[in-house]
Amino acid sequence: GSQWVLVHPGDDTTRNPAGVQFSADGTLAYVAAGVGTVSVFNLATGESNTLTCNCTATGLQPLNAPSVYDLTGASKPPVWLFDGSQSTPRLWFVPGRAKQ
Repeated sequence: GSQWVLVHPGDDTTRNPAGVQFSADGTLAYVAAGVGTVSVFNLATGESNTLTCNCTATGLQPLNAPSVYDLTGASKPPVWLFDGSQSTPRLWFVPGRAKQ
């Protein structure tokens, strides 16, 4: 049968989750929280890494590249992207269009 495993009990970095995604190989879980954090959890070991942006995450919307997600939505610049495709996850800041 199915088995439930607690990977993370929750804390300030995962409070009010805005989105959850899994890596393509199913070994990692990504949790974006409204407080401006993205936590990466290794599902086998329970190890975690948290990245912080100065943003309000509204979700983890998949983009065309594997393990790259929009955190804040493109409708209100600036846009923050989470890139979990490399061995070291990172956040990308995409500024809005310069005023003419």
